[in-house]
Amino acid sequence: EAARKSGLDIEYVEGDYVTDDLGSGYDLAMMIYCDLGALSPDGRTAVLRKARSCLAPGGAFVFDFVDESFLGAVEPGRRWTMEASGFWSPRPHLALEETRHYPELKMVQRMTLLAEEGTGRTERFMIRDWYFTEGEMRELAREAGFGSCDFHRGLLPKPVWGAADPIFAVARA
Repeated sequence: EAARKSGLDIEYVEGDYVTDDLGSGYDLAMMIYCDLGALSPDGRTAVLRKARSCLAPGGAFVFDFVDESFLGAVEPGRRWTMEASGFWSPRPHLALEETRHYPELKMVQRMTLLAEEGTGRTERFMIRDWYFTEGEMRELAREAGFGSCDFHRGLLPKPVWGAADPIFAVARA
């Protein structure tokens, strides 16, 4: 709506970036909140290839990821919280969380068990976050068909994610 009111010729496409056909000929594709690092290795490869295929020549795929500095914001172990309302539910709930670091995979896994008060609802959430070096990310982009991949650090004010400083990548078709 803001783009339309400003007279900008922008087309926004919403979809599942792993499975949906997102079209082609775009000048820019973006993925935010370090989502690429939350995907399985196969999902990550699929998304990078799909992002490359949807771009026009010279188009850019802009995304963010974390490196090992992310570990400074990670507290392995178990904890529980009782909340009147929060991230997992707007209702009163108990959240049991276990965080594990798998250095051989360069991955942190968070498992949360949720129990809502008074509803009987219980759910389990598994969140995995992989971290990368710039060299590893450049190679993943190259394997997906990108011609170049540049990195930018320090773009967000501190502290945004505790000790983590997301790295922004610009991969060019």
